[in-house]
Amino acid sequence: MKPIKIISYILELLGIVAFFVVNYFANSRMGMMRHVTYKNVWFSEGIFNNNNIVILIVLLLIMLALNIYLNYKNNSIKKFDFFISSILLIVSIFVTVYFNQQKLFTYYYALISIVVVLISETIKLVINFKHSKIKK
Repeated sequence: MKPIKIISYILELLGIVAFFVVNYFANSRMGMMRHVTYKNVWFSEGIFNNNNIVILIVLLLIMLALNIYLNYKNNSIKKFDFFISSILLIVSIFVTVYFNQQKLFTYYYALISIVVVLISETIKLVINFKHSKIKK
């Protein structure tokens, strides 16, 4: 159980760091800026249309509610895990709702990073849920 949690934390950290690296190079290097501009058009017409972004927001809210529910009901999540998970989900919801492609040039890369965080949080939530069932 513990190695999977560590791997999920590393996955979250890599997703966030990858976004900041892409954001830095997109703002400082012309070649990366051209690539991001091309991919922005490709993402907006394809996978990240408005319906999918609304679905992502709903999934993030559900994950936050499940995280709070598991902590309240079973108290099986350690305080550190609960705090980090809640902060990541709240920041992800804020970025998804507040920003758009005009406000944040690498918005779609931020959404990809948020999806990586969502997958990692789902893995940790399943582990915590299974662990709390085994304890009983």
